[in-house]
Amino acid sequence: GTTRPDICYAASALARYNSNPKKSHWNALHGTLKYLHGTENKQLVYQATDENILKHISVEAYSDADYAGEKSSRRSRTRDVIHAMGSHVAWQSKMQPTIPISTTEAEYQAATATVKEVLWIKNYLKEPLEPQTIYAKIKMDNQSALRLILNPQSVTRAKHIDVQHRFLRERAVRDEAQFEYCPTDRMFADYLTKQ
Repeated sequence: GTTRPDICYAASALARYNSNPKKSHWNALHGTLKYLHGTENKQLVYQATDENILKHISVEAYSDADYAGEKSSRRSRTRDVIHAMGSHVAWQSKMQPTIPISTTEAEYQAATATVKEVLWIKNYLKEPLEPQTIYAKIKMDNQSALRLILNPQSVTRAKHIDVQHRFLRERAVRDEAQFEYCPTDRMFADYLTKQ
């Protein structure tokens, strides 16, 4: 992992070649270090001084996947950015454990990973802050995956999709997370796979 969301993808990609780096990997590392040097004064700022904000916390997550984006294995990458109290509180960019057969399935796997992280964050914030409510909104740019989550009659596929569907659907029904469409040009999680 990395403590900088802006280099999350670069760190993940470079880590795969730790044991046998080539000149191209050293060049990529040099570029990343140069970028870090140029942005060393950048920082995340959390703004939760208003007592009203602490009573009703909003957690907003951007969930995305790059279908078959890894050229050598054709694996997809899950990526998400989670905001609370005015800034990023979590982010990830990692390979999916199974190879999906469609963009919808890749986005579905990403949504499952994002919701798990959001539920953990909601639970983590409950104890020290004691808010009255914590709202969670999951934003996705794939309308087919969103329809699958919001329409329980639409899953007739493989068992692993069915299990993920039940997990996501249960969270939506319990109002533990709300799902909504987010246009691709506003998808913050996209930046975790850009070089």
